[in-house]
This record gives sequence, C-alpha cells and structure tokens, in this order.
Amino acid sequence: MKKGDIVKVKIERYAFEGKGIGRIKREPADTEANFVLFVMNSFPGDLVNAKILKIKKSYAEAVVAEIIESSEYREKARCTHFNVCGGCKQQDIRYDIQAAYKEQQVNEIFQRMGGLTGYDSEKIIPSEQIFFYRNKMEFSF
Repeated sequence: MKKGDIVKVKIERYAFEGKGIGRIKREPADTEANFVLFVMNSFPGDLVNAKILKIKKSYAEAVVAEIIESSEYREKARCTHFNVCGGCKQQDIRYDIQAAYKEQQVNEIFQRMGGLTGYDSEKIIPSEQIFFYRNKMEFSF
C-alpha cells in the first residue's frame, strides 16, 4: 500500500470531523493484518473505494473516491455549498445519528484518554435549529 492507492473498505466506526474508520489488510503479508484507515466523508455502513493520502506506522488517512454502497443513515445535504466551504462536515448524515455519534465520542474520550469509569453521562440535548445557525465566514485567497 502506498500514497495514491485506491482501496476498498467497509466503514465500521465513526471518528471526529466526518471521518469513518475501517480496517484493511496491509501488504506485505507479514505486517499487521488489520490496519486502521481513517476515511474522510464516510460513515459506518458505507462501503467505499478510498484514496490513500497519508500512511503512518499504525494507521493511514484517506478520502472517499467512490461510494459503492451508502450507509442507511446517509441523506442528501441540504446546503448547495456542502463539501465546498468546509463549514459543515456532517450535513449528509441524519441529525439524530450525528448526535448519537457525538455522545459516543465524548464517552470514549472520558474512558480511553481520561481513564474514567463508573461516571454518569447525560444525553446530548439536540438543537431545535439544525440549519442556518452559522454566522461566520472566512475567505482564503
């Protein structure tokens, strides 16, 4: 596996900032069998062809080149500028699923990074306004 390669991967979990997590077999065969791949713009349940962007010792980063099978939670983004301006990384997944993934991520941080167990975790309170709440724009030239 090298930078620029296209690999087929099933997305199993979800990480921060719109990155799905899948596992792939790494070549040569004597290396770690299940190599972690973070795939930008993918969600659990997606089957994608992903283009490798970076390769590290224990993981690689990629971007979706093609969605072969969509996750059942995927939906059409409402904004015509989605994926261009970069403001909304998850607009193409149902809002209730976004909230559930965020709650899961908070608990994983407390457990893995914080080493905490036995704590009470409250549910995320969903926003009533899920569109048109941003008021900041940045333009790069």
